[in-house]
Amino acid sequence: MEKRYAVFAVYELDVWPDEDGGWRWNDKIRVGNIRVPNPPGIGYSEVSILKALKKLTVTEMTGRKYRCLETRNRRKVFIEDVSGDGLWFEVGTIKDQKPIYSVERTG
Repeated sequence: MEKRYAVFAVYELDVWPDEDGGWRWNDKIRVGNIRVPNPPGIGYSEVSILKALKKLTVTEMTGRKYRCLETRNRRKVFIEDVSGDGLWFEVGTIKDQKPIYSVERTG
């Protein structure tokens, strides 16, 4: 029986521009987990991952809390299935095509 929710680990990425106009990873920091609805026979979608990310609240070292995403507007935020099989996604800004979060399926 298929699970009703897929669990993803969310990592904040530390990246810098490379010579080819892309981005290189320096480090990733785990900021939490999200649960994404996984309806039987349909599965989860990129939109449902963005909705779950918008609800995730992260606490900084100073105690300040913020939401991972302020918007789900696809003209400002992209989500890309990096692995091609739905296990690893990158989420970032359209403006610079800069990845901000890595989302990996854990359960």
